[in-house]
Amino acid sequence: MLTVILLLSLSPFAAPTVFADEPKRISPEAFVKKFNMRTIVSSYGQRLKSYCERFPRDYFSTIHYVSDSELGLYDGTDYWRVTFEEGNRVTLFNEITDASYESRKSFHVVYIDSFDEWRADKVKIGRAESCKPFKLDRQISFGNEHFKFKKMTTYLDNNDPGYIELGNGEEVQVSFDLIPWKEVDAWPKGRPVSIIYELDKGIRFQDPESGRSLPVFYYSGESPLDQIEEACVAVAGDTMAYAGCYGSSLQAWDVELNRNYKALMSVGDDQEKAKIRAAQRQWIEYRDAQLDAVGLISRRPGTNWTIRAAAIAKGITKEQAERLANLIP
Repeated sequence: MLTVILLLSLSPFAAPTVFADEPKRISPEAFVKKFNMRTIVSSYGQRLKSYCERFPRDYFSTIHYVSDSELGLYDGTDYWRVTFEEGNRVTLFNEITDASYESRKSFHVVYIDSFDEWRADKVKIGRAESCKPFKLDRQISFGNEHFKFKKMTTYLDNNDPGYIELGNGEEVQVSFDLIPWKEVDAWPKGRPVSIIYELDKGIRFQDPESGRSLPVFYYSGESPLDQIEEACVAVAGDTMAYAGCYGSSLQAWDVELNRNYKALMSVGDDQEKAKIRAAQRQWIEYRDAQLDAVGLISRRPGTNWTIRAAAIAKGITKEQAERLANLIP
């Protein structure tokens, strides 16, 4: 077992901390967004010794919201399972699968109003003087109504009508609204940019420096929804979990389908709208008939049929969502 011992100076981090009235219970969402992992005094994760990031959201490439009381955090072979208990106690199980490292500890966490963050009630670990922030190439969140994606890349060039070339060989087509075209056109080659996805906003092209983003109508890379689904399947442990991944993906593709349909109906002329509306109504009848058949298949003996039926049901809606997206000018 690999253990890292952290030698800490009692000054200035050991000074008494005055805690504000704490909320009743820390949630998985608050833990990801607002918990400062540098406050843990333990052998957790060798990298904590020179920890540059503030919160789990800056470090873990995959965040699985298992439930209201459990969270899974992954970065390659580094895995953390976080369970939330009464009285704001949090149990952390940390495993590094390629280094025979495993540890489990429980902490009481408190909310510090002046810093707007949660901390363990322990001595704070200081940052290394030459600390360089760790940058994630990609981060995915899923489970328990979460469905988010962020991928870092760079800006290369843009072409009319709104095509932007990215440093990883991909490209996007955007609508220049919150970020004017002239501003983007003046960006230097290699400027950091992001491709992000959120359930309520869809795929967007983001300027991390300003936080502004543009809606994406076309993205040449692998769909963020497919990547989220793949991450979910990768950590699924049983039949219900596998089927749940496809079920969540189906719901996300249904949202995408409706978004694409509305976008398409907003730009067509009267004749095009009539044709699209009629075709969509016929597709809904086709979809419902297919789902009835898939539902029967899912009741066949054997757990594999449950998973296969869920994947087929998702695929039906995904195909139509992508078909409508390809028609948007």
